[in-house]
Amino acid sequence: ARAFCRSLGKRLPHEWEWQLAAQGLDGRPHPWGQRWDPSKVPVASRGKNRRPGPDVGSFPAGASPYGVIDMAGNTWEWVSSAYRPYPYTAADGREDPGAGPVRGTRGGGHDSPATEITTTQRGRTLSRNPQAGHHNIGFRCAK
Repeated sequence: ARAFCRSLGKRLPHEWEWQLAAQGLDGRPHPWGQRWDPSKVPVASRGKNRRPGPDVGSFPAGASPYGVIDMAGNTWEWVSSAYRPYPYTAADGREDPGAGPVRGTRGGGHDSPATEITTTQRGRTLSRNPQAGHHNIGFRCAK
């Protein structure tokens, strides 16, 4: 994920950057607002299909206040930050690329319950073996 982002002149977002892009400044629990709305995100309750949802951008009504799409419920997204207790403190070494090996994941996956598809939910156990990949972890690049 890091190498791919670097090849585009970008990087993985820090955990706090991901959260800000998802929730904005008003602290909303979901990228689209205050109330849970399954029509704005691909979730497993729509059927037995346990794979990531349709093409990127298929749920534009679920965009964050900054217009960022697909930040909830399709795949958990790796961030550059090592999974460490909050509050976020960059000086604690969590942004050291050698720290870890567990990196945080954010956003909830297609098979997550609604309680995990929030702007503040932090995944830890999902990224336990980054070399092997995982069926519901993806990533996005940041500038």
